[in-house]
Amino acid sequence: GRMTEYDRSGFLYDDDRNVCVCGDYKAEVVIITYGRITKEAYNAFNELKKHTSVMLIKLVKVYPVDYETVFNAVSDSRLVYILEEGIKSGGIAEKIAAFLCGRYNGKVVVKAVNNECAFHASVDELVEHFGMDCTSIVDEIRLNLEIGG
Repeated sequence: GRMTEYDRSGFLYDDDRNVCVCGDYKAEVVIITYGRITKEAYNAFNELKKHTSVMLIKLVKVYPVDYETVFNAVSDSRLVYILEEGIKSGGIAEKIAAFLCGRYNGKVVVKAVNNECAFHASVDELVEHFGMDCTSIVDEIRLNLEIGG
């Protein structure tokens, strides 16, 4: 996302600048994302932190993925929510979820486009259609955690 789309002042970079993180260390919920959709994830993060501990991880680069940093950040959480604006099959979210399989004891939710073609619309309309807007993210995370709000 563009620098003006959301406040980046709360993000801290890891030593290798592979990821930047904001929120609570050892949070109940960890949201992992990258790119333009980070704005929606950041807005959801701000809404969710009113009700639970949450961490937002923005991947600065998607190749190679810093799996060690990701695992260390999520290892004590109850839910990892991976948000990707691309196709689910073969995407980075699927790769992170596969890495966590067998290593992580919590729940992993991958939110991505379910292998369907996007219709002609504005970016905001598509984000909402595919359930990647702030409200949809918050609702899905609350449902998976069974928290109110």
